[in-house]
Amino acid sequence: MECLLYLALMGVLHFAAFLVGYLILAVLAIRERGRVGRRVRRLALFLGLLLVAGSIFNGFWSCLIWGRLYFSTDYVFDFSPFWPITQGLIDAPFGDMRGQLLGVSLFQLQLVWLLFAAGTWAVTIVLYRFIRRRPPANQITGANAGGPDQLPIRTGWAARIAQFCRSATLQIMKTLLRATVVSVVVLAGCVGTSTTVSSKHPGLVGTWKWISMDQEIVKSPFYIRYYPDGAAATWPAPRGWSDTNGVSRGRYHLEGQFLVLETGQGKDDPRTRMKVTGDELVLVSNESNRLVYHRVVPDLEPGGLGFAPED
Repeated sequence: MECLLYLALMGVLHFAAFLVGYLILAVLAIRERGRVGRRVRRLALFLGLLLVAGSIFNGFWSCLIWGRLYFSTDYVFDFSPFWPITQGLIDAPFGDMRGQLLGVSLFQLQLVWLLFAAGTWAVTIVLYRFIRRRPPANQITGANAGGPDQLPIRTGWAARIAQFCRSATLQIMKTLLRATVVSVVVLAGCVGTSTTVSSKHPGLVGTWKWISMDQEIVKSPFYIRYYPDGAAATWPAPRGWSDTNGVSRGRYHLEGQFLVLETGQGKDDPRTRMKVTGDELVLVSNESNRLVYHRVVPDLEPGGLGFAPED
């Protein structure tokens, strides 16, 4: 879905760039009308390949980077090979939620963006050169193309130099492409493990008391405690769902800015958008219900009753 949205939205920008490029080429080639069409076709080919490559790398970005190294609200797509990720984009509010960096600095995130952007441009250039690198057999290319006949020795040296430059440029692009692919694979392995149970929000661990739901005060006491190892306990819980002390136990993990309760349903496990601000925990469900919890100090053992600092 992110790839299709990228194609639709960024396609408008690429089309605008094509129109600007067409006007510039038309003005520069007023006296060479025969070459305008060929240059316009080359421009259209390059921009089309850039759009497709950007869409593919945006898909990688959505799967590997967003929700793992950073979180932004109202996400459509954040990656573009033209401009980097900024703090303003991350902090852009959506309702009462804001994005945040997840264990990395903005500089480190922008280095990752630079890797993706370089890969996008490298793939585009390699594909463009691959499509156009085979001219017709009777076409002269290289340093002697379009000019008067040169001496055989000079022609040979000039052709070798031109061929060397083309080969060197193509080899650099291929090397950069391989480095990008390897880096993406390594990054996928690294960040893939960082969103499991071992990836804990340090401010979440502790005991919390349920205060309100959609601004309505919760009168019956209800507590939940999150442990660093991914265990969780809630109380008081109804009979049939709890032990003899009225405590229900389970596990949780974080996926980016989402708190996921592990019920054994895999991708269908209940998840809520989470925000911790000091001693307040706000959870927003898929139905947009806003649940507010306040931290209990000191931590309670499951089954005990306590008070939140604001009570």
